[in-house]
Amino acid sequence: MNLKYVYWIRFGLALTIALLSGLLKIWGFGGLLLAILVYVLTQYAFRRIVDEKVDSKKLLLEGMGTYFLVWLATWTILYNFLK
Repeated sequence: MNLKYVYWIRFGLALTIALLSGLLKIWGFGGLLLAILVYVLTQYAFRRIVDEKVDSKKLLLEGMGTYFLVWLATWTILYNFLK
């Protein structure tokens, strides 16, 4: 698995976690903690899965901006529609 897949998996996870948070009505700090927890867990999982010898910092930063922006945008939209 290369870094391109890490990026897209984190993109999909951001959508999934935002939808899960919205549907379960996990608002505020709890939703943010859930998003951060999932991101940290993916870091540990990808460190074991990635075939290439990738720097840990590079793996950590791959898709970070996209993950949090997609999560925040989706979570905000759901908050406004479901609240």
